[in-house]
Amino acid sequence: MTDPLSPAGVAFAELPDGTAALLHPVDLSFHELNPTGARIWTLAAELRSTDEIVSMLAVEWDAVEAEVRVAVTDFLEELRAAGFPVPE
Repeated sequence: MTDPLSPAGVAFAELPDGTAALLHPVDLSFHELNPTGARIWTLAAELRSTDEIVSMLAVEWDAVEAEVRVAVTDFLEELRAAGFPVPE
């Protein structure tokens, strides 16, 4: 399990199956993350830029960086729209 308090007081719990849960610190809304989302959040919580996240995941997943960028950007935009602090 990673640090239970991530950026701006967001509670994060990684579960044994690779999924994770986020709890928004203001409205206490709960968001379930699949393993991909959990990995992206973990990297974002380390205060990595979107470019760093994309580069790291492209290597980890042996994937095309342009495709990873779309997935990462879409995911971070969803979190941003829900009020979570995420890198630009």
